[in-house]
Amino acid sequence: MTRKADRQYEFKLTGIVSPAPAVNRVDMILERCTQPGGVPADKVDLVGFETVTGVPAWQRHGFPRSPEPKRVGLSPVLKEWKSEFLVPPDDGPFRVRVREVEFLPNEEPRPGAFLKSGTPGEVTERTVLTDTVLLPEL
Repeated sequence: MTRKADRQYEFKLTGIVSPAPAVNRVDMILERCTQPGGVPADKVDLVGFETVTGVPAWQRHGFPRSPEPKRVGLSPVLKEWKSEFLVPPDDGPFRVRVREVEFLPNEEPRPGAFLKSGTPGEVTERTVLTDTVLLPEL
């Protein structure tokens, strides 16, 4: 993560990919923590959806990003996914959740595959990697 301006951040994930025709999709989701009862954001693990209310949870804020992978240098298997987020001036802590989704089967590329991140349909996708980055308070 790199802070580019007051509320603008750039996220970058670099890694080695399989030589399979379908490269895994990487999702980057800006989330805001709802904190009923004043629960500290670093103690909240639950990812909620719009239907969850009254429970401390991280909820999607805006649209998830699924950047296209770019080749890094001359390597055919080293890729980089990069996206920028403008964090709104809303209340609450924010974070970016990064997840890598594997396509099964992976015999054909699937550009523009329907993005299910931040919806109940997310549980139907095979997550290979997930991580979160808590954004510093502004």
